[in-house]
Amino acid sequence: MSNQVKSQIKSGIVLSYVYIAISMVAGLLYTPKMLEMLGQSQYGLYTLATSIIGYLSFLNLGLESALVKYTAKYVALGDKESEQKIGGGFLRIYFVLAAVALACGAFLAYTLKPGMVFGFLTTKLTADEILSLRVMVALMTVNLAVSFPLGVYGAVITAHEKFTFRKVVSIIREIAMPITVLVVLFFGYKAIALVVVHVIFNIAVLLSDYIYAKKALSYKVVYGKIESSVVREIVDYSVFIFIGMIVDRISDATNSMVLGAVSGTAAVAVYGIAVQINHYYLNFSSSISSFFFPRIVGMSVKDSDNKELSDLFIRVGRVQLFVISLICSGFIAFGQDFILLWAGEEYRMSYYIIVILMLPTLISRSQSLGTQILLAKNKHKFRAVFYLIITLIDIAISIPLAMKWEGVGAAIGTALATIVGPVIVMNIYYSRVMHLDIKGYFKSTIPILLKVLLVATAGYAMNYFWKADGWLVLFAQIMIYLVLFLLIIYFWGFNSYEKNLIKNVVKKLKKA
Repeated sequence: MSNQVKSQIKSGIVLSYVYIAISMVAGLLYTPKMLEMLGQSQYGLYTLATSIIGYLSFLNLGLESALVKYTAKYVALGDKESEQKIGGGFLRIYFVLAAVALACGAFLAYTLKPGMVFGFLTTKLTADEILSLRVMVALMTVNLAVSFPLGVYGAVITAHEKFTFRKVVSIIREIAMPITVLVVLFFGYKAIALVVVHVIFNIAVLLSDYIYAKKALSYKVVYGKIESSVVREIVDYSVFIFIGMIVDRISDATNSMVLGAVSGTAAVAVYGIAVQINHYYLNFSSSISSFFFPRIVGMSVKDSDNKELSDLFIRVGRVQLFVISLICSGFIAFGQDFILLWAGEEYRMSYYIIVILMLPTLISRSQSLGTQILLAKNKHKFRAVFYLIITLIDIAISIPLAMKWEGVGAAIGTALATIVGPVIVMNIYYSRVMHLDIKGYFKSTIPILLKVLLVATAGYAMNYFWKADGWLVLFAQIMIYLVLFLLIIYFWGFNSYEKNLIKNVVKKLKKA
């Protein structure tokens, strides 16, 4: 791997964490004010519309991941002609999918009223809420349709491992968009205006990807014939990516819609806040592994051995576990006070939902590089089919639980599915089929979890005896916990490789 690629990966990871940090800070400052100006009912409608349109995103059919993979493959082989033909082929498909998305979105918007096909979703909504929901679904459909063809260029940038540009653009959007939303809400506009702002910023980012790919990478598509064997390989690859997309999206979307049907928009809003915070947590866990996908594709093309992949799997997994265990343990200790101060008493149950969703994912999310390895080696079929089965079981469990305990019940169903699927079965698959060193992974990470448990207990005790009655006290508690966590993990958790990473970062900061 060249020094330039290493630099792109390192800067991409750093910028990714900067992006997530800005997202969280923006959320702290922006979301309470947005909830106050928008109202719980309107926010619930926005969450519901997002859940509904999530099903249309399935029209991507897993093609984006396939485009990144096969573009990265031809980049590694130095085959420019095949790279351009692949881009042209995907672009033609995406134009067709955009048309299909528009047709399906129009149908969805039309049927969102009592007595029609999707009427069961609106049984707890007023006539005005139904009308607003239809408009939001229509706007989000247009946004999705535009994102299909323009998304080709973002995938190409990723395949070329040019991570810095995309992250810088994302950071700019994350700062500018909340400010714009608050200005719009200040003038009295509601959820529909919120969607309009999101659509405008999304299209602006897509256009920036298009311009960068054209200018900086001199990328162009060629509408030539692709070999039938390659087409069959792409179709086979994408089908199971598509199934994986259904699995990844269906849980949150279904839970929101079930809650909307049986409990109303207030329950959807409470669950929506929990999902929003949980997504920040999940973004932290996957921000590292996603940068290694083009590299793993290149390693697969060059037939690297399993030991090299296992070493990378353990090394990246440990780093990810440090990050997500800090967030998870810190939220368990101080999250309830944070939710009450940040969103208000009516969102108290969001804390319990978040904890239930977070805990089972500590192992699985630290192993997210495993998914990248499966995709790179075309070994993702089992995961996709198995996860689909687990998700259907999740839905079957979550519906009655949601009817009894609302959002907490829905979260319990999802947590049980996570323990069975990603934690237990996938580790068996990684070990026996992919021949990754899973024993080595657990031997390396279980001591970390024990030390995290020790620090988390201390943090919970501190919060129990020193109640946070305001932001200043809560901030002080979190800073004390952060310092305690970092000291214990650095001296008793990090290995020599991880300590050297920290030392190198400190040296670079001193030179700067």
